[in-house]
Amino acid sequence: MSTCCEGCGKECGSRNAIFRHLKDNKGECLDKEQYQDFLRYVQNQKREKTMVLYGYLTAKDEVPPEAILHNGHDAANLLLQIIEQHSSSFNITPGVPSQTDENSNTKLTRSYGNTARNTSVLEQDSYTGAITEALCARLPPIGVSDSTWSDEINKILDEQLQSTPGQMMVFGRRKMTISKFNAEMDVTHRRVEYLLPADFLFAPNATPNDNRSDFLSSLPSFTDGSYRDRSEGQVNFQGAPSYDSSNDRRRPDPETLRYLHNLKKLMQRLTTHIEKLDTNDKAAVLEKDFNRQKRHKNRHANSLKKEAKGERRLEKSQNTLVQPETKRPKKEDKKGQNVLRRKRYHNFTPSVLAHDFLAYRRLDRIYHRATLRFSQSTKGVLTLSQNAETKRPFLVLSLSGDIFLTGQVCRIVGLFIALSKGVIDEDFCDCVFDEAYPHLVSTPAAPTTGMYAGEAYYMSMEGKCKAVLTPRKSTIFQDGWNDDKTLQKVYSWQQRVRADAAAAWMALGEDKEGRLLAERDWTKEVLEPWAIRAKEQLKEYRQWKMSKKTNVLHATTGGAETRALEPPIASIETAIPSLFEKVLRYLRDADKSGFWPSTTPKRQLVMVSTVVEGKSESCDNPFESGAMPASLSVAHMKARSNKIDKSSAYIYVEGEGGASGSFSVGAMPGEACTQPKGNELFPELMRAAFELEIALCPNREPSSTIAINRNAQFRPHTDSGAGAGQSSSLIVGLGSYSGGELVVEGEQKDIRYRALEFNGWKQRHWTMPFHGERFSLVWFTPKGCEGVRGIDLCKNIG
Repeated sequence: MSTCCEGCGKECGSRNAIFRHLKDNKGECLDKEQYQDFLRYVQNQKREKTMVLYGYLTAKDEVPPEAILHNGHDAANLLLQIIEQHSSSFNITPGVPSQTDENSNTKLTRSYGNTARNTSVLEQDSYTGAITEALCARLPPIGVSDSTWSDEINKILDEQLQSTPGQMMVFGRRKMTISKFNAEMDVTHRRVEYLLPADFLFAPNATPNDNRSDFLSSLPSFTDGSYRDRSEGQVNFQGAPSYDSSNDRRRPDPETLRYLHNLKKLMQRLTTHIEKLDTNDKAAVLEKDFNRQKRHKNRHANSLKKEAKGERRLEKSQNTLVQPETKRPKKEDKKGQNVLRRKRYHNFTPSVLAHDFLAYRRLDRIYHRATLRFSQSTKGVLTLSQNAETKRPFLVLSLSGDIFLTGQVCRIVGLFIALSKGVIDEDFCDCVFDEAYPHLVSTPAAPTTGMYAGEAYYMSMEGKCKAVLTPRKSTIFQDGWNDDKTLQKVYSWQQRVRADAAAAWMALGEDKEGRLLAERDWTKEVLEPWAIRAKEQLKEYRQWKMSKKTNVLHATTGGAETRALEPPIASIETAIPSLFEKVLRYLRDADKSGFWPSTTPKRQLVMVSTVVEGKSESCDNPFESGAMPASLSVAHMKARSNKIDKSSAYIYVEGEGGASGSFSVGAMPGEACTQPKGNELFPELMRAAFELEIALCPNREPSSTIAINRNAQFRPHTDSGAGAGQSSSLIVGLGSYSGGELVVEGEQKDIRYRALEFNGWKQRHWTMPFHGERFSLVWFTPKGCEGVRGIDLCKNIG
């Protein structure tokens, strides 16, 4: 590295000497642009890892697109841009042009973002705000107090948001002592709130009162104790509602208490639970062992770090090393006998499926945090009171968990409404969470109107930073977001966010009977149509579950297996259309050849497996290569362990479910579109299959690749990658089988000798249960194979 000044060429000997040289002559040997770049570089070297605590409101979907804040990314970027542009007002290098958002390389992470994980399935729901959100980035240091800085930034924000002032609030900033702190990845759990008008819960047959107004007035009002002492008076914050501190001391009647208790039990059905560990449950044992290994690995890593830092103390008097104190191993307590039973929330989001590990989530708690009453005057002023029975009640529902998938919260609230109103039976919860059930089950999405982020908790980082990183009353550390001034600001902003949600609910008004129009429209347009289909799906699930029990019973008694969901195979027409005879003959020859390729582990995870019982039942090590994973949970645990052979995720019964699996012919993405092994194994089949595509769809651009499936039932999934040139896949079923329809986004299609085009990369699709011999061909052109025609490859084979 050069140690000479780029301006005058003076030899300085070191980079620090160059800095001193330029500082002394104030950059006289450099032109103006070079000197500004130098000052900016020096300023960037002084940047500190900083955590900023703030809250925001976003535009609703009915607001024109020119609104500034549409989502959390807009709010974070605007805040970072303002901090960068006005850093010269606070830092120690005045006159240096600050970087703007367009040319800044500043990396930010936020507690409700997804930049660190680089996935879209965790994006915050559109048009939702936040009471508090943490932003972390390397920012210039400031030479003023934190309070002065935050007040000045809030003024600038209000100037930027002239049309809607008070849409953002910064509570403060603090320097992070841990340089690797990540506002998104280091969260231990998150809390989200949903402000639900009590109108959504009213149903004459499910609520204590048959009259709407009587039901609304019967609900007791109470506030949560977060952030502040409730005895304080007015909330003096722009846009917040006026507040009556008197409490509603009415004791609910026994019928209302029973109703509220039933609501609590419904909430519990939608959450994950800590259960007693069943050693016969392979998924539970694997989950427990995996967590133990992870904790042991973390403890071992921490001990190595301490040893590397030289934390073994040197005894001064004896001049000898004192070994670190070792704790006696704790006896296995009750916690060691329990396991956290997670659930798959793939039916609560449009973007994650059952075989995706992100669907395997923890939802710790849903509870009724508060009941607030709002009313709107003729002047549009929103007021909040705890004892005015005539005002409209809103339930504050609090949900806490590790990560929330896009759409998950609104669908959980939507299902909770459906269960509380009695439009669907409670065993529907078993249906949506049953990972063995190989079908998607829709859940109703409540409007995002009432949803907003609560807090993000950093419990493990608080101990390392010795500071309270989540705003709350806490004496565990003196430093952090636990001072009265910050908590009062957060409380005022919480009232502002809740008032904004209540105003949005009441914006459409109410009908002559006092029914909230927003609730009426959602019930008629979303809930009631959903309930019709949901009852059909629940009926199908009950049949499937009964059939599954019958199969187990017959297997133990030596009886024949029954399939209640498929028509008898004798009812299927056995005649083969002449167009498909040649391809079907080659498929059957390949089946009998013994050279049918094995299915890749990734592909197996989207198949419904018929597994082998036996060896795994007595297997002591669940990570052993031959152990049978009884569920998706076990299969994923095996995939995450390095101790097993990853060549297979399941052990199959030949000829059933995904046993024979899937392979491809044609061209595959990569350098020069390398050809799969199936091309050489079955050249006649490959040629006949590509010729069949042309015969079925002569106007379709010939595909580059074909997926060939034998007796494979697929779970709901979307195809990996993206299409190139073609926006759709072409599929057809062959063989003598019953059932086996293709379901595309909930609509069943009979593809037996009937070709179907659909978008396999965007539309979720899966296979209905079937009985008999079932082949399927899927023609497609993956990204990376542009311009390649599979039919042309057949000329060079055989």
